[in-house]
Amino acid sequence: MNNDSGPGRRRLRKNHPLVRRLRQIRKKHRKTLVDMEACMGLPFDTLKHMEEGIRPLPGIIGDQRTAIGPWMNLWMKCVEATANERDELQNMLVSLILGQWSDSE
Repeated sequence: MNNDSGPGRRRLRKNHPLVRRLRQIRKKHRKTLVDMEACMGLPFDTLKHMEEGIRPLPGIIGDQRTAIGPWMNLWMKCVEATANERDELQNMLVSLILGQWSDSE
C-alpha cells in the first residue's frame, strides 16, 4: 500500500516547482481557486488541495492514471495563460517527464 499523504509528501508536492509556478500564474491573472475549478469542472477544493500538497497533480506527482496534458491545457485555457507562460509550463512538463523517464531506467 502506497502512503502518499504523509506530511513529508505534502511538503514536497506543495513546494514542487511546477505547483509553485501554477499558483503564481493563477494569482498573477487574478483567478480564484473557485473560478478555476468552475471553469475546469472540478469539485470544490480540488485545486486548493493540489496547491497545498494534499492532493497530487494528475499524472505527474504521485501515482495517478490521469494524463497531465489535457488537464494542463484546460488549466492554461481557464487561467488565460499568455504564450510565454504556456511555453514555460510546457518546458517544465517536458523536463519533469524526461527526468522521471530517465530515473526509471
